[in-house]
Amino acid sequence: MLRVEYRDGLYLPDLDLWFDADGPRERCVISHAHSDHIAEHRRIVATPETARLFQHRRGEAEVEALGYGERRDFGRYALTMFPAGHCLGSAQILVESSGERLVYTGDVKLRPNVAAEAAVVVPCDTLVMESTFGDPQYRFPPDVATQERLYAACDRALSDDRVPVVLAYALGKSQEALELLLRRGYRVTLHGSVWNVSEIYRECGVKFAGPYERYDRERLRGRVLIAPPGCRRQPMIQNIA
Repeated sequence: MLRVEYRDGLYLPDLDLWFDADGPRERCVISHAHSDHIAEHRRIVATPETARLFQHRRGEAEVEALGYGERRDFGRYALTMFPAGHCLGSAQILVESSGERLVYTGDVKLRPNVAAEAAVVVPCDTLVMESTFGDPQYRFPPDVATQERLYAACDRALSDDRVPVVLAYALGKSQEALELLLRRGYRVTLHGSVWNVSEIYRECGVKFAGPYERYDRERLRGRVLIAPPGCRRQPMIQNIA
């Protein structure tokens, strides 16, 4: 059985293979482009979408791109990427070596995601799973209930002639919120960082349900603003009437 270690990133010592390492590595397999899964590696193995987002967030790196379902032989092992349902380009990675199959899920979402490829279940001998909310104390409501709360909050603010502000991570959650709101018919404006990532989504072939705008403080009325959580106490949010 392949040995699995965690050393500020997932490491398979038998293959000298890193996944989502916290610090720079000569070569690292990247499951997705969230900041807690990337570092300034010299070479990365990732889906084309994750590679594009990595370059946007971390700068240039030598890229070995693997599309979903594409199997590539690296000598002592082979890698295949499968959708993880987490955000654009997110992947579960199948490692095959000496007849053994190991899957590293990265961040995975089995519920439907309106802005990402649907996750699949990959048969394997060893499963290494991200489990941020794996503790049984976490109980999340059905997606439809959360979505209805979102719409109700936006409707209340708009009916009072206020600007609804949706705080969501610039990559992934913002695009989910954007697509849901556009499908519902809201006019949506985006913080610059959310706009930049959303434009990469479009560049990669994602078709949103309608047009959206970049943040302009003179054009907020009647619109829903999506911004990263870190903006909560910034003037652009605090000064919204």
